[in-house]
Amino acid sequence: MKRRSSCDYPLMAFCGIIFFLLYIFQYTDNIPGSGSGTFPQLMLGASLFSGMFFGDKYGAIFGFFLGTFVDAVSAETLCYNGIMMMLIGYFGGVAVQRLINNNFRSAILLIFISAVIYYFGIWSIMHFNVVRLKAEIFRSLFLTVLFSLPIYALLYFAVKLRKKQLMKRG
Repeated sequence: MKRRSSCDYPLMAFCGIIFFLLYIFQYTDNIPGSGSGTFPQLMLGASLFSGMFFGDKYGAIFGFFLGTFVDAVSAETLCYNGIMMMLIGYFGGVAVQRLINNNFRSAILLIFISAVIYYFGIWSIMHFNVVRLKAEIFRSLFLTVLFSLPIYALLYFAVKLRKKQLMKRG
């Protein structure tokens, strides 16, 4: 008896394309509000939400690859992004499976907690300066949460639309 995979490959390919476009958008310096050391980490939300929608295993896989792509252009934090985003994607999937529902309020809570952990880690590794903490980290945290919410909405509606298509097929 063949075991069927629970993975929806067309939906995951769509999400991969969306994440790649987010990656390009993040590193073209066209994000409003960023500059002078502040930046939203769009890949953080993408890895968290992939864990929330596809489960812990696929969240970890997406998070690892997204973090590795971020590490490829970051000269400061070697391997930090790959490891952190892998863990955030994994724990996003675990949180939705065991602790909380997958809704907009839990997305706001999880992205805020994930961003606090992510930026505290960057601050403790790199900056360790109170002035830079206030000026850059809190603004980056706010921008990350703010710009991650449309990513959640896009993935939510893509998953919902795909489920409707699969229900029509039978």
